[in-house]
Amino acid sequence: DFSSWTVSAVNGVRVKNLRQFVELIEAPADRPFVTIESESGQVIILDRQNVAAAKDDILRTYRIGRDRYLGETNENLDTRSF
Repeated sequence: DFSSWTVSAVNGVRVKNLRQFVELIEAPADRPFVTIESESGQVIILDRQNVAAAKDDILRTYRIGRDRYLGETNENLDTRSF
């Protein structure tokens, strides 16, 4: 169950806020996987290619208009999948 998950790090880098989380997830794809760690020590490993391939289907299936909204400065963020 991931409903109460608190993210602590992405690829070993401590996450300070949501904006940094997005930046870390979208960092140059020199790694085929993204590792997300929780405060309790649990780990999720995502395959970048699988995530990119599934993104549009997930958005369409759940009728989600865009993959994120981070406020007024959202236009400064790359909205491509990672």
